[in-house]
Parts: sequence; C-alpha cells; structure tokens
Amino acid sequence: MEAAVGYPDGLAVVGFLLEAVDAPNPDFDELVQGFEAIRKQDQTAQLTSESLAWMDRAELQDGGYVTYKGSLTTPPFTECVTWIIYQKPVEIGSEQLSLLRQLEGPDSKPIERNVRPTQRHPPGHSVIYVEPLKAKL
Repeated sequence: MEAAVGYPDGLAVVGFLLEAVDAPNPDFDELVQGFEAIRKQDQTAQLTSESLAWMDRAELQDGGYVTYKGSLTTPPFTECVTWIIYQKPVEIGSEQLSLLRQLEGPDSKPIERNVRPTQRHPPGHSVIYVEPLKAKL
C-alpha cells in the first residue's frame, strides 16, 4: 500500500451499501464469523474467498454505481483513491450488522462513527454515475 499512495490513482476502493433486514443473509455468515474473530485490535482471522462471494451477485450487476477520485478516509487522507460505490443496497440481517458494529477501534471502543466529515467538492473533480445498458438483439 505504501507504494500505491504515491500515485493519484494508486488505490481502488469498492463500497457497498448495507440494508438491515429481519432475516439473516446466509451469504454473510462466513464474513461475519471472521469479523467476530477480529473484534479487538491486533486479532487475526483467515477467511476464504467464498466469504466475499456475495459481491458477485447478479442483482448487484443489474444496478448502477458511482465512481469518483478521492482520498483515504483515515490519516494521512492521501488523495490516491478511485472510489466505486454500488447504488443498490445489499441486504444483511440486523443481528449480523450488529456484530459488525461491535468491532473495536484503537481506543478499545466500538467503531460507531467511522466516517470523516463531508468535504467541499474540489474544483476539477467530478462524480460519474454509471448505469448499465441492456442491449436489445
């Protein structure tokens, strides 16, 4: 990562919106179990690539996404990130989401507000909305 932050397009971050629903989403089971194992700082867990298979669902591919140039959300806030945010929310069980909210930060307190304040949109930067096209044969 150290080498990547030296370039204006050194990193790409893909973001998904999560929508809490009553029923657990089995696609998140392995990922949530991994997060339970790393609840405290400096803990580790090994997960298989299958724990991220929920990202390759057809319904996500049907929706659009937003992309823009930005920065890291933690110090030193280096402007080296291409952000890609899917517009269609992914359903996750309320209990599963509550387990994610129990992850602890460096102060040993749950990470509740892991965002930095909104910044003014710099001149010359643009947000691009991408909607998939359906080809008709």
